[in-house]
Amino acid sequence: MHLIGLVDCNNFFVSCERLFRPDLIGKPVVVLSGNDGCVVARSNEVKALGVPMGVPVFKVKDIFAEAGVVCFSSNFTLYRDISARVMTVLRDEVGMVEQYSIDESFFTLRCESLEGVSERLHQLKQTVEKKVGIPVSIGMGKTKTIAKYASEKEKRGSGVCVLEGTSWQQEVSQIPLSSIWGIGLKTTQKMSHHGLQTVEDLLKADTARIAKLFGIEGMRKRNELSEQVMYPVGAATSDQKSIMHTRSFSKTVTGDKAVLE
Repeated sequence: MHLIGLVDCNNFFVSCERLFRPDLIGKPVVVLSGNDGCVVARSNEVKALGVPMGVPVFKVKDIFAEAGVVCFSSNFTLYRDISARVMTVLRDEVGMVEQYSIDESFFTLRCESLEGVSERLHQLKQTVEKKVGIPVSIGMGKTKTIAKYASEKEKRGSGVCVLEGTSWQQEVSQIPLSSIWGIGLKTTQKMSHHGLQTVEDLLKADTARIAKLFGIEGMRKRNELSEQVMYPVGAATSDQKSIMHTRSFSKTVTGDKAVLE
């Protein structure tokens, strides 16, 4: 049996800055865009304050002052260096790695059964954190889409989540389609209009109807959610994270480009 894993570096830019400022662990920290105009990364403490990603600093300066938020300008040379260290450790531990973005990478794991898989992932997590110093979460399932969801699910828990077979089927009725990697806002709204609210709704829907409404990418996403591999590790996908330059973000930033707009 082959499973797909996703290693996600938690609050990556903030975590990189904290490597050199361990006194800031547990304190509210943000990283700003190249011109210090917008928030491009937030610690969990800042997220808890309700500060959204991308918000202009002037709109939240009072919140920052009251909460004692520490602000850093973006240092992409540092972030790329730390990212390369994480990738090196992963390759040493699991072999071939597909880097999806500066802070996320897919890999595969071959196993005879699920016994011991969680323990192996906890060991991998501990190895990365010990050798690099960056906290990571690891999600695993039969497909990239499920692994991506699993990596998000346990970020504030154990940091490791395996969803396969029965464990995945037990989840699908509770998972809104809006939380699925690769399904954008417009498609979420369209799905909702047609009575599709959860992953379970999509999986139970008539195949021909889904193909007619959402085309080939809609079918691929449905198949991924039904544990059929549509995007093998090592093959580029249409929802690969991209790097962009904008007037608001003068340095390189990453962002999700949804498969289904």
